[in-house]
Amino acid sequence: MAECTQVHKDTIRIWIRKGEIPAHKIGKLWCFKVSEVDEWVRERQKCRRQQKF
Repeated sequence: MAECTQVHKDTIRIWIRKGEIPAHKIGKLWCFKVSEVDEWVRERQKCRRQQKF
């Protein structure tokens, strides 16, 4: 996930802990649905564009 988003893995862990990124825990592993992460990224980009105006 960190490689795909170009964000440090510790940042991903913080986002998971805060519930800011869609993630599902299976056993000891955190899993991500591509469709959910894509939507999450689109929403974040949309919010950033709106803040610039």
